Amino acid sequence: MNKTIFFGDSIIEFFPLDHFFKEAINRGYAGYTTLELKAFIPDVIRQKPKRLVYLAGTNDFNEYNKRLPLAIATTIQETLAMIQKACPDCDIILCSLLPCDHTHIDMHTMNRGIRTNEMIQALNTLLSQLPYHYLDLFSLFYDGQVARRYYVDSLHVNEEGYALIAEKIKEALISY
Repeated sequence: MNKTIFFGDSIIEFFPLDHFFKEAINRGYAGYTTLELKAFIPDVIRQKPKRLVYLAGTNDFNEYNKRLPLAIATTIQETLAMIQKACPDCDIILCSLLPCDHTHIDMHTMNRGIRTNEMIQALNTLLSQLPYHYLDLFSLFYDGQVARRYYVDSLHVNEEGYALIAEKIKEALISY
C-alpha cells in the first residue's frame, strides 16, 4: 500500500489533508514538542508508510522548553532515523518550520523573544543539512515580513495557507 503519513505538531493536526491528498494519514499532535512526538514513533512505524511528511519544532520554542535549534534538530534527526531504520523504503520529506506572526494579538508575551523567526530560521538551516528531502515552506510565508493573509493566528495558517503548503508537498511527492 502507498501510505503517506503526515507526522508533527498542530500544523499537521489541523491540516485538512482529505482536501488535498488521497489516503493520507494524519498523525499531528497539537502542542507537542519534538521530544514528546518521539512517543508516537511506534504508531508511525506500525503503519509502514511509503512516505512520511514531518513538520514539527515550533513548540520547542516556548517559555517552558527554551530549547536551542541544535538540540531540536538533533531530536528531529533521531526521530527520523528511528523511522527510517524501521521502514527503510520510506521516503521522508522534512518540512521547514513556518514563520510566526509576532504582530498578531494572540502572540503570547511569554513566547516573545523565545519563538522568533530568527531562531526558527536557524533551526531551518540545520534541518536543511539533514539527510532527508528538505522542503522549504518558510519562504512561502515570509519575504522580509510574515504574509499575514495566510494566518488565522500567530502560528497557524488558514485554508489558503494550507493550499500553498499542499502544492509544495505534492511537487515533492511527485519527485520521489
